[in-house]
Amino acid sequence: MNVQENTSFGIPQSRVNVIYYANQYDADIIAEFSGGGSLKKASSFANLYEIVSKLSVYELDVSILLEVQPSAVSEAFGLVETLKKNWLSRNLVVVFLLTEKDPSVTETAFAARVADCYSPTISFADVKLRLQFLSAYKILNEQLKNLPEAPLQQYKVPFLKRLLDLAISLTALFFLSPVLLVIAILIKLDSKGPVFYTSKRVGTGYKIFDFYKFRSMRVNADKEVEKLKATTANQYGDSAFFKMKDDPRVTKLGNFFKKFKYR
Repeated sequence: MNVQENTSFGIPQSRVNVIYYANQYDADIIAEFSGGGSLKKASSFANLYEIVSKLSVYELDVSILLEVQPSAVSEAFGLVETLKKNWLSRNLVVVFLLTEKDPSVTETAFAARVADCYSPTISFADVKLRLQFLSAYKILNEQLKNLPEAPLQQYKVPFLKRLLDLAISLTALFFLSPVLLVIAILIKLDSKGPVFYTSKRVGTGYKIFDFYKFRSMRVNADKEVEKLKATTANQYGDSAFFKMKDDPRVTKLGNFFKKFKYR
């Protein structure tokens, strides 16, 4: 597979742009990073610095991957020090890829403001995700500098609106309480466990509160998610949330609720 020799890196940050030096990890880097963004290989540490020094101010959306063998530790740190001294390259994302695990090198790397330091065995998919995060964070950090310094005023619900909300809610709860009581009894008869399922939610002012709903699954259903993911496709796709057809964790009454959209 041929590595792109394109030195134009001014493309969206969702695609990782990389300049790298590697021998042992060369094939792994090409396999992981050649599918998107730009990838350019340097023949040595000195050549890598030469490439970086020729970048314009519009081409600094790049990350640098450095394979660091035990015999080249000093040279790698020398390159990092040189990059940090230059005002154009000082903020570039630099990641070390150690060929041998060495905690002292890792510690020194972080002290030298290397963005991350990986030791064998390296997952290059994880490295790519890390670079995507660091690139996005760098953009966000620049945007945050432009925010107004004046403190933001916290929104407060007007007293009359709050009073009206409480009145309507309590009235509705009063008239619905017989139905809610019947549902609670049916849940207790249907399966063992509490009537309500509790989960965390984010409210006004980013305050965390407990959200209650009638339990439609068996107890400890959350702990079975990973096991189900290994055997069943997630209807939400590649998401933190999980949903499957004919979920075995759902109780009989829960299936009735779902059928009539009472969830």
